[in-house]
Amino acid sequence: MFPSSFTCTLATKALALAMVVSTLALIPIPRVSANGPHVGSVQVFNGSAGPYKLRVEAVPLVGNLHLTIFVSQLQSDGPVTEASIQVVGRGPGSDPQQVGPVSGANDFRTAPNAYVVTLLPDQAGQWVFTVTVHSAEGEATVDVPVVVQQPGEANWLAPTLVVLLFVLLWQVAARLWERRNK
Repeated sequence: MFPSSFTCTLATKALALAMVVSTLALIPIPRVSANGPHVGSVQVFNGSAGPYKLRVEAVPLVGNLHLTIFVSQLQSDGPVTEASIQVVGRGPGSDPQQVGPVSGANDFRTAPNAYVVTLLPDQAGQWVFTVTVHSAEGEATVDVPVVVQQPGEANWLAPTLVVLLFVLLWQVAARLWERRNK
């Protein structure tokens, strides 16, 4: 379509950039390994349990599941900063596996009432995490269902859009080339 003397134009550079972006979009998402709330975290519980108001967010990945548990006083909505948190998970299937118990650590960088827990489930599927909170306010336990997913699955939407953009830019470049050479 293009002669061998075709120069490197803006359209050519855009096409090259689109190909690089589409290649990068195919790289699997790595496992999350830092503590605290993360991009991709989902709220899995928000409600009352005993004397507490609890909000639980999860990054639900096999091998490295992060929970952030926000604990507030039910009556005043004030933060509970001196709580003890324990989490135990029961896995999917007819012979459920167990992870934990794991103690939560207070994460003051996130919020004064945030506690983080990292668990290591080894199977995808429906898990139930039992969260127990104990402080001077009292003790409460709540079961939180979480669908745990495999990490590293490629997102095919982004590469597809990049390929469509690549085709569109190629057509625009071809038309511009034809107009210039008339």
